[in-house]
Amino acid sequence: MLGSIRVVDTLAEAIADCTVIVASTVRPRTYDLPELKPEQAANLLLEGASHSPVALIFGPERMGLHNEDIKLAKYRVTIPANPEYNSLNMAAAVQTLSYEIYKTFTKAVSFENEIIRQLPSSENIERLFIHLEKVLKEIQFLRSHQGETMQRLRNLLSRAEPDVLETSIIRGILTAIEKSIKANSD
Repeated sequence: MLGSIRVVDTLAEAIADCTVIVASTVRPRTYDLPELKPEQAANLLLEGASHSPVALIFGPERMGLHNEDIKLAKYRVTIPANPEYNSLNMAAAVQTLSYEIYKTFTKAVSFENEIIRQLPSSENIERLFIHLEKVLKEIQFLRSHQGETMQRLRNLLSRAEPDVLETSIIRGILTAIEKSIKANSD
C-alpha cells in the first residue's frame, strides 16, 4: 500500500483525478458549498469510489482549510459539535469521518451479502408451508382447528427469511419425518 503513495506539490495536483471532493470544515464561506452530514458524505464518497478516485480533504490543525483549498471541493462536510466550540482538532475530525465511512461500507457489504443470498420463490415457500402443515398434522401436533398455530409458524418462517438452501433443509427434515412415520407404521 505504501508503494502506491505519490507526493505532489499542491492539493490541486493531488485531487486532479477525483470526481467527488469533500472538504471537512465547519465554517461556511461566501461561495459556500453544499453542506453534507457525515453520513451523507460517507455515502457519497463510497458511491463515487466505486468507479473513480475520491477525496476527503482536511486543513492544517492550526487554521483549518484555506479558502483556495475549499474552492477545489464540490461539497463540505460538517461534524455536529457544541455550538460554543464547534471546531474539532484534525485527529478527531479524521477519526469521526473515517468511522462514518467504515460504518457505511460495512452496512453496504452486509447488504450486498443479503442480496447475494438466493431466496426461494413465493411458490416454493408456499410448498414449504403446505408440507409443514401436512407433517404437523401427521404427527398430531396440529389439529384441524389450530389455524392460528400454523399462521404463527408461517410468520416465524417469513421473518427468518430462509434462503433456497435453508428451505431445502427444512423440506428434507419434513421428508425424513414422513419416512420415519411410514417405516414405523409398516
